[in-house]
Amino acid sequence: MKKILFLVLCLIASYSYAQNMTGAWKGDIQIQGNRLPIVFHLQQNGDSLSGTWDSPAQKAFKLSFSTLRIKGDSLIATIQNLQAEYSGKFVAVDSLSGTWKQGAVSFPLSMKRHDEEDAPEKLKDEKEIIIPVAKNISISGTLISRSTTEPLVIIIAGSGPTDRDGNNPLGVSSDSYRLLAQELYDNHISTYRYDKRGIAKSSAGNMTEAAMRFTDFSNDADSIVAYFRTQGYQKIFIAGHSEGSLLGMLVAEQMNLTGYISISGAGIPADQILEQQMTGKVPGVSDSTIRRVLSEIKDGKAVNDIPEVLKPIFRPSVQPYLTSWLKYDPRMEIQRISCPILIIQGTCDVQVGVQNATDLFNAAKHATIKIIPGMSHTLKDAGKDCVNQQQTYTDPSLPVSKELVSDIVTFVKQSAERNN
Repeated sequence: MKKILFLVLCLIASYSYAQNMTGAWKGDIQIQGNRLPIVFHLQQNGDSLSGTWDSPAQKAFKLSFSTLRIKGDSLIATIQNLQAEYSGKFVAVDSLSGTWKQGAVSFPLSMKRHDEEDAPEKLKDEKEIIIPVAKNISISGTLISRSTTEPLVIIIAGSGPTDRDGNNPLGVSSDSYRLLAQELYDNHISTYRYDKRGIAKSSAGNMTEAAMRFTDFSNDADSIVAYFRTQGYQKIFIAGHSEGSLLGMLVAEQMNLTGYISISGAGIPADQILEQQMTGKVPGVSDSTIRRVLSEIKDGKAVNDIPEVLKPIFRPSVQPYLTSWLKYDPRMEIQRISCPILIIQGTCDVQVGVQNATDLFNAAKHATIKIIPGMSHTLKDAGKDCVNQQQTYTDPSLPVSKELVSDIVTFVKQSAERNN
């Protein structure tokens, strides 16, 4: 489900020093209590300094600087296309204290020499798979599989810039999809989790935001299913999380799956969800204005008189995409699915309430519903009375819900057995 306001954060940094600065350095930017790690890779040759930088949580690697120079006891780094500058002062041979500034916003950023990358350990049966889905567009994802005889679960991520691991630059660093995939692997279930087109390592070709449509993402998923069939996988499931739940429904209608899994999926059209989120909560904007804007966009009309505070959501270039998305009612789509269905929802999900799962279950012709006590939107246990809600969004060391794993494993294996 889309959040009301998106904060787009583009972060960079670099540094140099009179000493040899060649190697990897790492620091964290704190954003409203959330940790966003940044890693720098420097090469120094005499007085010349070059390098690249990574933002692992955004799956952005080997990015370039516009300029990288030493000025007195400080490093100055810029990236022109982001209108950004980092200025850091060396406080020790292996320490740099500085500030990243973009526009009027500044963040403290301290760096320390870092000998090894913080990369999750790969499983022996894990590999990168790149799948062409349209002209100049390829999907990049991670396959974990022992054999094509195992059931394969294709995980579709939620909305916005959420990557294959379940993280995004808007404050989510939970690794939920990666952890779920590893748990399923331990239960002899293969998985493919991927970056949607235009996100992280997946390309969008020359497609602009104005040309993007909701069905582009479901068509990509159709192509992914078709690809794995050519590779010998016969028992294929879709597990769609949040917005991915609706995308998964569209795939399940077309691709004759062995089973479909909805996790934290909306049970009503997106315009109703957005209206619920914004009603009475947007300063200076009346509820009638919100309803009017949503209604006109749903009808395919171009809306130009958008209140300033709502432009990040309803800007003209994104309106065609919203029109293509708002027309779908999940309750109608789930009725068209003929394969077995599992609907999963957590009671500590602050983004998608339990009623959504109930709405889907009541609409489906045949489905199993599982309500998991304490599970948050990031598929982790938020504790008694949901006290650890925030931690589930920012702590990748927390495991995914054991009940979630058990429910999926049982459903996949039973459905695969019936399909023999």
